[in-house]
Amino acid sequence: MTTFKLWPALLFMGTTFLFSESKVVQKQIANRLANETSPYLLQHAYNPIQWYPWGEEALAKAKKENKPIFLSVGYSACHWCHVMAHESFEDEEIAKVLNEHYISIKVDREERPDIDDIYMSAVQSMTGSGGWPMTVFMTPDEAPFYAGTYFPKENKYGKPGFLSIVQQLHDAWKRDEVKIREVGGKIVNELNLQLSSSIPATDITETLLFDTLSRVIQDADKKNGGFGGSPKFPSSMSLQLIIDGLKDLGDSNFKDELSTHLKLSLRKMAEGGMYDQIGGGFHRYSTDAKWLVPHFEKMLYDNALLATCYFEAAELIDHDFNLRIGKEICDYVIKEMLHESGAFFSTTDADSEGMEGKFFLWDKNELSKVLGEKSAGIFSDIFEIDAEPMGDVKFDGGTPPHDWFHGRTAHLTLPLEDYLSKYKLNLSQVNEWKLMLWNQREKRVPPGKDTKVLSSWNGLMSLAFCKAYQTTGESKYLEVASKNLNFVWTEMQSKGRLFATWKDGDARHFGTLEDYSNMADAYLYHFKVSGSIDSLERAKILADSVMQFFDDGKGKAFFYTAHDAEKLIVRSKNPYDNAVPSGNSVLAGVLFRLFLITGEEKYRVASEGIIHEYSTYIVKAPMSFPRLGRETIFQTKGVKEYVLLGANENLRNKVCRAMTHGDVLLTESGKGLALAKGKVSLKNQATLYICKLGQCLQPIVGESEILSLLKKN
Repeated sequence: MTTFKLWPALLFMGTTFLFSESKVVQKQIANRLANETSPYLLQHAYNPIQWYPWGEEALAKAKKENKPIFLSVGYSACHWCHVMAHESFEDEEIAKVLNEHYISIKVDREERPDIDDIYMSAVQSMTGSGGWPMTVFMTPDEAPFYAGTYFPKENKYGKPGFLSIVQQLHDAWKRDEVKIREVGGKIVNELNLQLSSSIPATDITETLLFDTLSRVIQDADKKNGGFGGSPKFPSSMSLQLIIDGLKDLGDSNFKDELSTHLKLSLRKMAEGGMYDQIGGGFHRYSTDAKWLVPHFEKMLYDNALLATCYFEAAELIDHDFNLRIGKEICDYVIKEMLHESGAFFSTTDADSEGMEGKFFLWDKNELSKVLGEKSAGIFSDIFEIDAEPMGDVKFDGGTPPHDWFHGRTAHLTLPLEDYLSKYKLNLSQVNEWKLMLWNQREKRVPPGKDTKVLSSWNGLMSLAFCKAYQTTGESKYLEVASKNLNFVWTEMQSKGRLFATWKDGDARHFGTLEDYSNMADAYLYHFKVSGSIDSLERAKILADSVMQFFDDGKGKAFFYTAHDAEKLIVRSKNPYDNAVPSGNSVLAGVLFRLFLITGEEKYRVASEGIIHEYSTYIVKAPMSFPRLGRETIFQTKGVKEYVLLGANENLRNKVCRAMTHGDVLLTESGKGLALAKGKVSLKNQATLYICKLGQCLQPIVGESEILSLLKKN
C-alpha cells in the first residue's frame, strides 16, 4: 500500500488555513462518553469535543450529515494519549473545528480490539508504523483516508500540528470528496486482502524447531539480551521457543548458545529498570536497548506472559532466580491488580502528577529518610540510586529526557547475588528494604489504574497463576486462578458466549476470538493442574462456541469476530502474534489437546485447519508467529500424554510439576474420558501411563517407581 502513503501530502496542496476565533473558557459539560464504563472513555467525558462512543448513533449521523469521521483510539495507561488529550482534546479551538465539521468517535482499544485491529492495520499500511494514540480520519462509510498516531497541537517534533490537520482535511473533503472516497475504498480493499485472505499452504517438516530457532537467534542482542535494539520489548513468546529448543535439541553448540541467550535475556530484563524492583511486575517496554529506562505503564498481559515464561524457564535453567521473578510478578498482581471478586484489572498508568514515571522514581535523600543512612548507602550501590531530589521540575508534555531518569530508576548492573556476597547480606534483608520503600511509595499520588476486566487478558493471567501453582506447589496461586475462572464464568459468560469486558457489574461487548481462546486455554490448564472436570467442560463449551460462531465455512482458521457481531469494514482473522498471541495461535493448541483428552475428531480437524492455513507463514516468518509456531512444533514432535491413576494428591502434584507446558495430564477425575480408555491402576497401586504419537510406554507401577522415573527425566 505504498501508493497511499503519498495521499496525506496531496491533501495539503492548495489549501488555506481556516480563521480561528480566540479561545473562550466554557463551563465543563459532559459529552456522550459520560454514560460509558471504560475508564479511558470517561477520561474524555468532559472534553469540549462532542465525542461519541463507537455505535450506530455516531455512524448514522456521519452518513446523514455527510461528514468525515475523526476516530481516536487509545487506552487509559497510555502516556502519549494523555499528552494529546491535554494539548488538543481539551482545546476549545480544535473542538470548534471538530464539532462543526466532523463526527468525533473515541474508542478504548482494550474494550474494542476488533476496531483497533482493523484501523491499526490501516495506520501501519499508510504510514509504515503504528502506536497509540491512534488518529484516523474516515469517510462516513468508515473507510480510512488519513491516519497517524500522536500529533501535537502545533507543528513540532517534525510532525504536522493537529489543528492544521483538521482544518485542511475539512477543506480537502469539501474540495475533493470523490477522490477521498476513492482512496478510502482502495485502502479497504487492501485491508481485506491483508487481514482475511490466505496463501497456499506448505509442508511442515520435523526441522521446523531448528529452522525457527536459527532465525530467532539471528535477531538476538547478545550483549543486553532480548531481540533487536531500542525500543525493546520483552518478546516472551520468542523466549518460550528457545525453552522448547532446550528441551528437544540434543547436545550441541547451538543448544549452548540458546541456553546462554535465554539466561542472559531473563536476567537482564528482570535486573533492569523495566522491572519494578520495589513493587514487582514489568513495565511495558524499555526505551533503550539496555532495559534501563522503561515506558512506565504496566499491562496485565505483559505480566501474565512473562510470569509464565519465567516459570517455564525455571524448570530448565537458573531455577532460583527465575522462580523468584515469576512469584514476584504473581504477588504483585495479587497486591495491586486483583479485584475482591477475583477479577484481574487491566493496566496501571505511566503518569502521575502530570509526569511519566514519577511514582516509580527515587533519590538518595528519600532513601536515607526511609532506610537510614547506612542501609540507604548499600541500597543505592545495589540499585544505582544516586540522584538529587527532583524538586518542582516541569517537562514538555510531562516527558523527561531519557538521561534524566538515570540515578532515579532502580536497577542492577550486576547480579543481585554478587551484591549479597559483597555486603554479606541475605535476600530477606533486601526484601525488607524493598517493603519499607514500597510502603513509602504508597503514600505518593499513585498513577491511574484501569479497573475494567478483559476476559482475554484474564485468561492469560489465570493460566500464569495455574503455572505458578504447578511450578511452586503453593496453593495460594491455584486459589487465585480458581476464583478468577469462576468469576469469568459467572459474570462474563452466558450460554457459552463470552463478553469482552466487565466493569462495576456491567458486562459489555461480544467476545472476540482472543477472549474465547485465552479463556479456554486457562480452563484447560486449570484442569491439568487441578483435575477439575468443570474446567474441562468449560473449555469444551468455549471451543464449541468458537467452532459454531467464528468458523470461516472452509475448515480453516477462525475469524476474529463472531458471525453475529457488529459488521465492520473488514472481517479480520488477525493471525499474527503481536503483544499477545493471536486467538488462532492459542486455539490451535486448545483444540488439539481437547482432541487428545476427549477423542473427538472435530477438535483435531479444526486445529489442523488453523496450522494448514498459516503453514507458509509459520515456516517463512517465524518471528511473526512464535506462538503458532510453538503449537505446530508440539504437534509435529508429539504432545506427551500422562494418565495417572490410583495416586494421592501429593504424587499427583509431583507428576504435574515434572511435566512441560505442552503436556496433557489426566487423573482419577477423568477416568471416563477417551485418553484414559483401557487404562487402570495396576496391583492396587498408583500407575502412570505415558504416551506420545499413539504409542505408550509400559505403565509405571508404584509411587517409588514413578518418582524414580521423574528424577531421571
